[in-house]
Amino acid sequence: NTLLAKAMQTIRVTEPERIIVIGSNKWQSANTFDVLKVPADKNIILSFHFYEPFPLTHHLASWTYIKNYSGPVHYPGVLLSKEEFDALTPDQQAIAKDWVGVEWNIEKLEQMMQLPLQKSKELGLPLYCGEYGVIDSAPDADKIRWYNDMISVFNKNGIASANWNYKSGSFGLLNGDGVKNEAMIQEVIRK
Repeated sequence: NTLLAKAMQTIRVTEPERIIVIGSNKWQSANTFDVLKVPADKNIILSFHFYEPFPLTHHLASWTYIKNYSGPVHYPGVLLSKEEFDALTPDQQAIAKDWVGVEWNIEKLEQMMQLPLQKSKELGLPLYCGEYGVIDSAPDADKIRWYNDMISVFNKNGIASANWNYKSGSFGLLNGDGVKNEAMIQEVIRK
């Protein structure tokens, strides 16, 4: 908040009308929007990032704390059933213990976006989800259902959005070599 206030003040000296995109701390997390202090300025777009449920969106992501979890994840519904958990090895259970029986659906996604939505309405500022997506190693059918629900929530609430990211080998709509991910484009983007 201190950095944001100083940056806004400095920018406004030479750019009084420029639109500035701002977000909360912890990677623009939706759940930290309640502590974001937004300067009184009409030329702001509020931005948040959304990657929940993390065990789905970052399934097998090598840079995360869940990188060694190779068991099942599901969306929507129960992320990991008790039966599936019981069938895991002890090291896999240690990683996944907090996910057992946890229900995920479109209503939960929208509920988790309430802090940015409330801040946007309270201040009369547009809202933008500057990053969201699912890694390519997640189950395809679950990934597509998640994307469809996310886009539905965005459309319902007037949230602009950008998939992370357009062209990459892991989260993209195009693979790193430029080949289209047709399943994603057909099932999600064109709906």
